[in-house]
Amino acid sequence: EDPCAVYNTVQQIFEKYAAWDSALQWAIQAEKPLDRMLTVSQNIFENPLFIHDTDFYILSCPRWVEGMLRWETESRTGREMVPMDLINEFKVDEEYLSSLKSRQVSMFSATIRGYRILFANLWNHDRYSGRVCVDELERSMRKSDYLHLEYLAGMIMLCMERQKLLWLSVGSDIDQFFIDTLEGRESGDQLPRDYLRYLDWARED
Repeated sequence: EDPCAVYNTVQQIFEKYAAWDSALQWAIQAEKPLDRMLTVSQNIFENPLFIHDTDFYILSCPRWVEGMLRWETESRTGREMVPMDLINEFKVDEEYLSSLKSRQVSMFSATIRGYRILFANLWNHDRYSGRVCVDELERSMRKSDYLHLEYLAGMIMLCMERQKLLWLSVGSDIDQFFIDTLEGRESGDQLPRDYLRYLDWARED
């Protein structure tokens, strides 16, 4: 191999990932940061990506390709979500249930969907807050994709912290909020407003 050619190849790889990192940093400041983060990651994964929360609402899916799930629209909020029949299938699938504990980037088999899904669970400390997924539809997964998704998931969590993106963490706390409210424990004024916004309710509802 020509040493110059090897050097140029290494330099191009370095520049590619430096540009991706920079684009992710800028995406945090975007109007729709999660959409932007997945969009600038397309040329890294070369497969479609999406993010869902604990209730299977779709937080971001900027690019749909043939073969992917077709999202359902929740009638009350108008939000897109994973189809209910698939959610019910997940609830009794041992592989899926065990995957909820994963702290590392992992691969979900093709058993249910017919294609593999690389995923990273999003953790807010010890609380499962959702998942970022890469559908293996346009090219085969590579070992490097595991590292790429680990980095992307970390940036998504950083984005959540900086932007105070509520949807990922608020859902699993709502039950406790209602219990506290019914038992007369004070939660202040801001928390109810945040939860109402999450549920797409007005204070008068």
